[in-house]
Amino acid sequence: MPDSVETYAAGCCEPSLMTAGHFRDAERLINLLAVHSRLRTLDAIQLAVALSLQKRGMVELFVCADKALCQVAGGVGFKVLNPETIGP
Repeated sequence: MPDSVETYAAGCCEPSLMTAGHFRDAERLINLLAVHSRLRTLDAIQLAVALSLQKRGMVELFVCADKALCQVAGGVGFKVLNPETIGP
């Protein structure tokens, strides 16, 4: 685990446009995962975009402070970092 979130965030972020495909992928995630997890609509959209970026080699780590979303992201193959679990 990193010493800080800044280790990963410094200079590595850039905007990504949302597409209709992201919304379709989010709907698929909801249909597949929402019954057995606490995946909410906006979380599904966030995860769908992250998965799209992962497929393009742009993301390898999912950073999120929502424990339920971290669990779902880990379940679909992401390495997960919850900043709330990093010690001082």
